[in-house]
Amino acid sequence: MTLADALMDIEMRFLNNLPQEEAAQMDRLFFQLEQAYWFYEDFYADNYEHLPHMIMGKFSQMIVEQSDVLHLSREQVTQLMQGGKKYQQSIPVCGCIIVNKSLNKLLLVRNWKGTTWTFPKGKINEGESEAACAVRECHEECGYYVGEGVVNEKDKFTRKSGDKTVTMYVVPGVDEDTHFAPVARKEISKISWFPLDKLPPSLGCATVHGTTEEVFGTAEEGGKAGEETQVPQQEFRGITATKETSETSS
Repeated sequence: MTLADALMDIEMRFLNNLPQEEAAQMDRLFFQLEQAYWFYEDFYADNYEHLPHMIMGKFSQMIVEQSDVLHLSREQVTQLMQGGKKYQQSIPVCGCIIVNKSLNKLLLVRNWKGTTWTFPKGKINEGESEAACAVRECHEECGYYVGEGVVNEKDKFTRKSGDKTVTMYVVPGVDEDTHFAPVARKEISKISWFPLDKLPPSLGCATVHGTTEEVFGTAEEGGKAGEETQVPQQEFRGITATKETSETSS
């Protein structure tokens, strides 16, 4: 298996059957190249020691250069990468704030590079509802299925940050002994519970007099654009307390 063989196989899988009208759409082409890139990293570079790991820009340049389908210059590929990343940063993000039964701990996930902790969340798919996206991302990143019937529109926070909208659903009452494990490949390196007054700095939380002032803020995921979201702890406690009361009375 040579690098040329691998790239040829990937081109056949992801590019050869791409309709011409879709190949002409920069966002669609970027998405296709992104899927091709991760396929190469997961099933070729990881399994064949002589095949190099590479960044997406270099991979895209190489596969375009040998492609009989795409006719782009190096400058056009560079512009495609830049435009695609900018487009990605505008895609709405949804996720879940998983809270334990005592309402004093949050479940966080650490990115694949091991550099930052954040809540399980990710970009919404075309035609997907915010609730469905939050449920899917939670399952993919920590192996926990919330269920669309559990996430509540009254228990969500939405914040606009630049061109991106971030929506988080509060899901209280989760057992700390629950088994958590990522389903998606190469996204999450660790999953842990954190006390509200000991949230990691990468979550963008400020601690005042030993109490967390905000339950979530700015966090940058490995290889992805930073996302800014803030929720005052007072509002967070109000939501979880109301949820707990309603569940107890029902």
